[in-house]
Amino acid sequence: YTTGAILAVAPIAKEIERVVFDSKSGITGAGMKPTEFTLYPNLHEAVVPYKVTNHRHYWEMVRELGRFNPEIRISFTPQVFPGSRGILTNAHVFLKDGVGMTKEELYELYEDFYRDCYFVRLQDEIRLSYVRGSNFCDIAIFVGEDRIVVSSAIDNLVKGASGQAIQNMNVMFGFDEKAGLDFPPLFT
Repeated sequence: YTTGAILAVAPIAKEIERVVFDSKSGITGAGMKPTEFTLYPNLHEAVVPYKVTNHRHYWEMVRELGRFNPEIRISFTPQVFPGSRGILTNAHVFLKDGVGMTKEELYELYEDFYRDCYFVRLQDEIRLSYVRGSNFCDIAIFVGEDRIVVSSAIDNLVKGASGQAIQNMNVMFGFDEKAGLDFPPLFT
C-alpha cells in the first residue's frame, strides 16, 4: 500500500493539507497464510474494507510523506477485492489554502519529479492490468473543483514487494536500476 500511496502524492506533498488514501488490494496482499477472511468464496464479488483506522502501513505513509511536509494530515482505508494481485490507490488530495494547480501544472510537476524514474509512468487512465507482473507504477491525475485525485496502480507482488527489493539492491550496489526488472506487464 505504501509504495502506491507515496508515489501518488510525493511530487505535491509539500502543498498538501490533507490526503485521503482509498486503496484496494488483490487477495495476495493479505499474505501467504490462509484465513477465513482471505478465502476466495468469502471475497467473491465483494470489496471488503479491513483494519479501516489502524492498518500497519499507515505509519509508514505518515513517516515518509512527513519528510516532505511535517504538517500533512493523512487518512488511509485499505480494502481487499477478489482479484489475485495489484493495488489501486485513489489519493483524494486537498491542498493548503491559497494553493491551486491546473492539470497542466500538475503534469509538468510530476514529469519533472519523476523525470529519472524509469518505473513511474504518467498515464491518462490506469488499470491494474496495465502493470500486472511488472515493476511499473502508473499514475493518473484528475483535477476537480474541491480536490485533486491522483490514482496509482502497482503489482503488489512486484513493485510492492520483490521487484522493489531488486530495484533497491541494484541502486545500492551501483547496478543498472532496471537490471532483472525491465520487462513488460503480463496483460492477462
